[in-house]
Amino acid sequence: MGRKVSDGKSVRVSVPENTTVEQGAFVLLDGFLGLAAQHVVTGAGETKGLVLNIEPGEYETSQIDKTQSFAVGTKIYWDDTEKEFTETPTPVLAGVVTAAKDAGGVIWFRLAPGIINDEAAEAIGAMTTLTTTEKGSLVGAINEVNANADAAQADATAALARVAANVACAADATAEDVRTALRALLAALQAAGLMAAE
Repeated sequence: MGRKVSDGKSVRVSVPENTTVEQGAFVLLDGFLGLAAQHVVTGAGETKGLVLNIEPGEYETSQIDKTQSFAVGTKIYWDDTEKEFTETPTPVLAGVVTAAKDAGGVIWFRLAPGIINDEAAEAIGAMTTLTTTEKGSLVGAINEVNANADAAQADATAALARVAANVACAADATAEDVRTALRALLAALQAAGLMAAE
């Protein structure tokens, strides 16, 4: 049994001990990046709940690395050490700049729908660490992987052809002939590296 409990525009998260969260500040808590709906202060050994607005939309913030340019169209990330947005890639893609940094150090940006947590980022990996030589575009990387798969399939087909050429069994073979041919096939597969030795 199940039921809808909210529209998903906000979530309740836990603020850890010895932490101050200002209302209107962006924070990353319990795997969610969003805008704090209220001011919360916790002491030693104390945690409190906080409503976090995670609704995808366009937001304004001055919570940025002021040394960076934040031009329109720039992907921005969450720096959880500095508690600010940055142009430097991190595991958390936060969104895309929609209004460039102004003289007051304020940007507008489109908040990404959800975040990639550390475990997912590790499983997916980054474009710069793909084991392909074509890192300039995702399409190029996929085409390279596809070409490598085609080459591996061709190698396997050729190896199976070599195995088949060495294993013969006539159409009117006896059960013992078939057993002998199967034993020869298994040995040939092992010798070709297509099957682990028992």
